[in-house]
Amino acid sequence: MQKPDATLVAGFNSWQKNFDRHVNKGEKGIRIMAPAPYKKKQEVDVIDKNTGKPVIGEDGKPKTEQVEIVIPAFKPVTVFDVSQTTGKEIPSLGADELKFTVENFEDFMKALERVSPVPMEYMDISSDAKGYFSPSEQRIVIQNDMGESQTVKTAVHEIAHSLLHDKDNVRVEGITDGEKKTRSTKEVEAESVAYTVCQHFGIDTSEYSFAYVAGWSSGKEMPELKESMDTIRKTASQLITGIENELREIQLQRSQTMEKAQDPVTLVVAECCEYHALGEHYEGVKSVDEAIRLFDAIPSERLNGIKSIGLDVPRVDKEFSMEIDVLVGQTFDLDTLKFVPGVKENEQAMEMIARLIDHYPEMEIRGEIPPLCAEILSQIREERTLLGELSPSMVLAIKIDEFMHDFDPYAYADQVTDREEQVKTISDDLEKGEAGYMVSYFKELISNEDGLMEDRQKAQQFIKEIEEYKPLAKIEEQFEENYNHIDNYLNNLKKPSEERIENSRETDEKQEEALNQADSDSGRKTDVEKQIKKSGKRPSLRKRLEEKKAQVASVPEKPANEKEHVKNNERSMTDG
Repeated sequence: MQKPDATLVAGFNSWQKNFDRHVNKGEKGIRIMAPAPYKKKQEVDVIDKNTGKPVIGEDGKPKTEQVEIVIPAFKPVTVFDVSQTTGKEIPSLGADELKFTVENFEDFMKALERVSPVPMEYMDISSDAKGYFSPSEQRIVIQNDMGESQTVKTAVHEIAHSLLHDKDNVRVEGITDGEKKTRSTKEVEAESVAYTVCQHFGIDTSEYSFAYVAGWSSGKEMPELKESMDTIRKTASQLITGIENELREIQLQRSQTMEKAQDPVTLVVAECCEYHALGEHYEGVKSVDEAIRLFDAIPSERLNGIKSIGLDVPRVDKEFSMEIDVLVGQTFDLDTLKFVPGVKENEQAMEMIARLIDHYPEMEIRGEIPPLCAEILSQIREERTLLGELSPSMVLAIKIDEFMHDFDPYAYADQVTDREEQVKTISDDLEKGEAGYMVSYFKELISNEDGLMEDRQKAQQFIKEIEEYKPLAKIEEQFEENYNHIDNYLNNLKKPSEERIENSRETDEKQEEALNQADSDSGRKTDVEKQIKKSGKRPSLRKRLEEKKAQVASVPEKPANEKEHVKNNERSMTDG
């Protein structure tokens, strides 16, 4: 035994770098086996992503490719115990629970469940234990609601027990339970395997594992420690290989799943979160804005229930979708997301949650915001900050441009070469009051009963926002002033009064010409609507906006002296 009273060990440089301590002069190091994985190239069969089977070459044999794999290995290293060092006081050796997150946590736990020789369950454990393996019941139990890193570490620890310390089942080649092994030895072996496996996958459990091992080994003679080293190495190697194989299989299944067409995620709004059938209940809500409107409109006190907004997430690997409530009353319950495989990687679902969190910043958040959702939420808030620095016309222009792109992306790509210039043009037209062609188009879109209700509602909102800038004044001067009918409404021409005809016969003739032109344009509009209805295709917004703008520009402008004459007549009629 090199140093049986060792409690906390680290390398010579590690003591200096990480703990600000120095090894005492003349101290003799402790030789241990440390993980030293290495990479190597290996020939493997090329797998068809669609069938999951090997691809056969022209020679009738499976095609192969070189991949880089990690081979678990160990090497002897020298470490020193804390008693052999001096310097800054080290943190407490208490085994505090690990709190940090684990990348691809759901996949990792699924892989652990597959490599475990016995079923794994999650439940509340009455004692202070974070998990246990029951040889008599042949199952592993993990404490509920722990942090991701602690859950992974505990699961590996208990799997190690199930592999090594079940006297009725030999599960690691060349390793037997050994009835002479003490409880201390078994715990040191299991925790050492957990540390080695987690370290291999980039999960640092040293803060917990070192203190745990020290607690079980301190002050105890362990002559079998040398034999345990070989046990730890073999068990860790078997687990690492098994986990890597399962992770590859899980990722392959996900890549195949992602290639399949998926139904969109929709929202569910309910007056009673526990029993959706009670009170108001809305399914298939497509937009977050609509879900918020429905949610806010439900009186909370009516059923003495708790209203909610949830997600209806399609399951590609199943025939059914899964509903989960994410906003319940005044709380975002994000813990529920762990029960829906793949939802944290679903960009549409994460964007919906991010927009709900952004809209209700006062709500409590239970659980951690998934990384993808947090990234989208940050982008939303940055975008709002940026928009706050822009002029109102530029903000509205950006919204209109986004609608144009989403409404008909193919036509947009064909017709818009410079998106930044496109937004600037729309903004300039808004500020100049030359947005009448936009209003006309949106009105036409609203009148198309074959169009999507969501698009028609957005069109109505755009009209409302455009009119706040009073954009029609210039358009009417160009389009309607010729026959003295400026009333801030486009294309609502009336026949002139007899008095106006008597005042200006020349004006009447030009007005009649303008009316004929408007009727002709109306006929063209009807033909366009018929063509749209017949083809079933939505019109290109960019093209229609350009047509409307050209239509307005095509009406001849009245000479300045004649304009003044008509305005004077109008004022005279008003005064009378």
